Amino acid sequence: MPKKILSLTLKPILKIFAVAIVVFIILNLAARTSGVGYTASYSYMSGEAFSFGRGDTPTGLDLLIDLDISFNPLLFPFSYLSGYGTYSGPTRVLCYQEENVVEIASLLRVIPETTRNVPYFLVVSFLAGLLVEELTFHISRLRREKISMRTSIAQART
Repeated sequence: MPKKILSLTLKPILKIFAVAIVVFIILNLAARTSGVGYTASYSYMSGEAFSFGRGDTPTGLDLLIDLDISFNPLLFPFSYLSGYGTYSGPTRVLCYQEENVVEIASLLRVIPETTRNVPYFLVVSFLAGLLVEELTFHISRLRREKISMRTSIAQART
């Protein structure tokens, strides 16, 4: 009997945490995706090419850009509440020549804001897990009631 009670209490908790982990990962990825978590633009201020190793061929860029970035308030509410919902200012970026400069510069600003909003992500994820567990409970209860109603109707006919 104790194993059944443990199973009945542990199964919903594990389901809540599984859904919460999936939702947390989705929120985290959405926050780091350009166009979903933030919008960014930049203008070139100055920069120079440099080379790694012994060759003279430039392999990287050291850029100073003017970055304008605006965070999605649904994914970064703590940033907006603390006054960091937008950023506009100079940003230094070291990158390879073929890389996207605005993505690299934006991620330099997005990652700290993402860590600032982790408590929000955790709360939303946990609430989503609770909601899914509640919905599955009600759906399974309705299904059991429907099956018991069918069996009682079948027994009444015989």
